[in-house]
Amino acid sequence: MTPSLRVEPEPLRDGVTAVLTAAGAPADIAAVVADTLVDSDLKGVESHGILRVPHYVQLIREGYIEPAGRPVARQDQAALLVLDGQRGFGHFALGELCDRVAAKATRTGIAFGGLVNATHTGRIGWFAERVAARAQAVQIQGGGAHHNPQHAAVAPFGGRARLLGTNPFTVGWPGGRFGAIVADFSTSAAAEGKVRFYRERGRTLPPGWIVTADGAPATDPHALYAGGAILPMGAHKGYGLNLFNEFLGGILLGRAYELNWILTVLDMNAFGDAAAMQQAAEAWLARIKASPPAQGHDAVWLPGEKEFLTARQRRRAGIPVAPAIWRQFLQAAAAVNAELSPALPRL
Repeated sequence: MTPSLRVEPEPLRDGVTAVLTAAGAPADIAAVVADTLVDSDLKGVESHGILRVPHYVQLIREGYIEPAGRPVARQDQAALLVLDGQRGFGHFALGELCDRVAAKATRTGIAFGGLVNATHTGRIGWFAERVAARAQAVQIQGGGAHHNPQHAAVAPFGGRARLLGTNPFTVGWPGGRFGAIVADFSTSAAAEGKVRFYRERGRTLPPGWIVTADGAPATDPHALYAGGAILPMGAHKGYGLNLFNEFLGGILLGRAYELNWILTVLDMNAFGDAAAMQQAAEAWLARIKASPPAQGHDAVWLPGEKEFLTARQRRRAGIPVAPAIWRQFLQAAAAVNAELSPALPRL
């Protein structure tokens, strides 16, 4: 296997910003998108990292992404906000929704948000971490792909047709000295980006992720792009959660451009002494961390803990990037005449 390059996070973030700005995004929007992508690579979630940049540039050129699109309010009440993403970058629109709904929850105790008409949003855990840092608990759910067959990649339990989205489900809450506790996962066996990541690296998939167009189990990632489908996470259990997300995003919010998003924020202060709750949360998490691991496990991990440790290590050693992925990034930069820092490697 060809060894990965090592890229420093700050020059990489500047490089992604430069590419997206050259492709037509305003600097503030490009910076938010770059931050989410590089943060994903830092945390080891490469499926939502800079791997996406060439595809975003292509989608801008095709007119699918409006790079300067900014969200506007469709509905704005005391404890409810629905934003229209104007076909812009979902990273920026969902970030604004989280900030504004979190501010509402500070006043009302609980607040809800919705995002429609937006494009890809990146790793949803990034948004949950931001809200949890405000002493608030958050739940983020995506759905609505049944309106757009081109975005449906998941088969229903027991089926083989691509009828559902990967429909992510993310929760986050403040863990005191343990930081933000974030569980972020698709309700499918894998996110489409992970399948793409395996394909780009020439690797086979774990069993149980996908089926072929004929419904046969497959481990070749190319089978997904030849009419196959991703399976639900946890068989019928993930299927039920996937359908609930589809109801919220695709029925409650209506037609989706890609995926619609539902956001729920709870403010700890509305339920009592937030400091005491933080102490209780720390004590509870400490008991979990101190519990003995089962055979085959080296420790009991908290949700998001491994990603945090990976980010800390990669900030010291640099982010590993596969040469094939880096080559595509450089090609995307050249296609839009982006000026990259000399600190970034060239192939």
